[in-house]
Amino acid sequence: MGCEKKITPTAKPATQLLTQKEWILASNGYDENKNENIDLSEENIKDCEKDNSYVFKQDGSGNIFDNDLNCGNGLSDHTFNWQLVNNETELDFVFWQS
Repeated sequence: MGCEKKITPTAKPATQLLTQKEWILASNGYDENKNENIDLSEENIKDCEKDNSYVFKQDGSGNIFDNDLNCGNGLSDHTFNWQLVNNETELDFVFWQS
């Protein structure tokens, strides 16, 4: 009779998950009615932002790439700083144009 060892995967830290690939913003808005969803009336994302990619670096900096649909400011790359807050359950970042 054989036996199996059950391997339990270990969860990766939030910073590692965030910094291991590029991200695309799916939604941007403020949940005014506090239903934990950004409803259509609360959505602020522009069409030109829907293809932007976000790169989060381990040092708390990052880049936004404007990709194909440029938002008309003539820049294709923006920088930002980010941090995880609320026991690493929320992402806080502010970007500025480089």
